[in-house]
Amino acid sequence: MSDSEPEVHVPSAGLWESSPIAKEWHENWEAFKDYLERYQEDTHQLFRLRSPTSVARRNAEIKDHAGGSSSETSDSGSMRIPQELKTFWVKYISTHGWQHKAYFGNSTECKADIKAAVTWNKEERKFMVRVTGSSTSHNHRVDRAVYENHPSVRRVENPVLLAFVDVMQSSGSKPKRIMEFLRERQEERRVEQRLETLLRGFCGRRGNRASVFVDDESLAQTITLQTRQMRRWFKAFPEVLLADATHNTNDSRYKLFAL
Repeated sequence: MSDSEPEVHVPSAGLWESSPIAKEWHENWEAFKDYLERYQEDTHQLFRLRSPTSVARRNAEIKDHAGGSSSETSDSGSMRIPQELKTFWVKYISTHGWQHKAYFGNSTECKADIKAAVTWNKEERKFMVRVTGSSTSHNHRVDRAVYENHPSVRRVENPVLLAFVDVMQSSGSKPKRIMEFLRERQEERRVEQRLETLLRGFCGRRGNRASVFVDDESLAQTITLQTRQMRRWFKAFPEVLLADATHNTNDSRYKLFAL
């Protein structure tokens, strides 16, 4: 590498476009957060909560706007929001979008963000969480390596793993052994996540299919992947592909030849 070439972790010039949010309405904030977590894992984006507004504050604004009247109107914009929802509006911004006091140089002033609010759903006839706006254009590198190396992703929050750590500490295990244990367990989880992301992306393309075969204990044993082009070839030349599938045994007595 020459002195003029940037290192891999240095953000490159230009924009990194990520997949937009596909689901607009969510039953509640818990459902929205679950969806957001899966969305970040699938797209390798990282967002953090920046500006929440409480339901109490929003209801106070509605009351002041209505002139202090406690009665609810038929206008959905003036309806009091149920207190049990607690949060009215949130804004998530990219982890590269703000300055940290301890890490002043980490910000790239990225403008990517996600905004959501509690809104009256006319079709469902109830208040729901709605994604009101989002920008998924980043001015820094967005990929799996950056995502998996972020401290928030590496942090262990699984209560089962934490319980194991408590037992290991009580039995006198050394910190090095505990870290090895956590790496092994976390690596197993990351493999599952990568496999799920791979299958979702593969099956999301037109005509692609995937089949997962499990044993009696529901453990995956075989995963078959078929692209649209493979299925077209199979339909046009079934004998050739079936002969190849016998792994050179020719059990089906097909005449082998090449295309």
